[in-house]
Amino acid sequence: MIWNIFIFSSTVFILLIAVILVSRIKVNISFKMKNLSECTLVIYLSAAYGLVRIKRSLDIKELMNNFVNDEEKSADTVNKWQRKLGNKTNDDVIKNLKDPILEALKNWTIHHFIWKTGAGTGDAASTGRLAGAVWSIKGIIEAWLKRYIRMEKPPELSFLPFFQAVGFESQFFCMVSMRTGKAILTTLGLYKKWKRLNNRRIEINGTSNQGFNDDSDGKFERNDRREYDRWRSG
Repeated sequence: MIWNIFIFSSTVFILLIAVILVSRIKVNISFKMKNLSECTLVIYLSAAYGLVRIKRSLDIKELMNNFVNDEEKSADTVNKWQRKLGNKTNDDVIKNLKDPILEALKNWTIHHFIWKTGAGTGDAASTGRLAGAVWSIKGIIEAWLKRYIRMEKPPELSFLPFFQAVGFESQFFCMVSMRTGKAILTTLGLYKKWKRLNNRRIEINGTSNQGFNDDSDGKFERNDRREYDRWRSG
């Protein structure tokens, strides 16, 4: 009797895990920007057939104001990113991860992609040039998305010129999904790749600084050698 209950419970558990792995993780992204008075980002994630739901709203304008007003924090953040960008080994890691990340994007599916923009400078000629620039940017992004991510239907892109007004508005809506099992495998694969590259970077740095390790014995030995050669030549 106990053995039958155990088999039944195990079977139900395995089926439940299989159903969850087959289900899709759905991410809804909404972005709205109006001049400099409004800039919000909303991300809604659902998984396991809606049993797991996460929603985050960000007021980007408020975050930027807090960041700019906190001068000490801003300086520390800028210095940290400068050090990261100046590190060649980090550049190598990013380059090596580029292809795996682009390959992972192919597992995602875009269900709808809507991007509406309106802008104007108050002058018809300059507004026309601005419209051409915006359409060029949207065309590049559309081509990039179609190349790396599967889309169920073509993206909806639009631009409304304000010939008699000065302003800027933009609204962006997107829903993407991915199988839960593929999401787990993709995340683990990227993590292992990053870990392997990071360990290799640490080994290279340790080898290149070998002469200065162990209380800088190698450095002192080279200095002593130079002093000895100078004494003999003098």
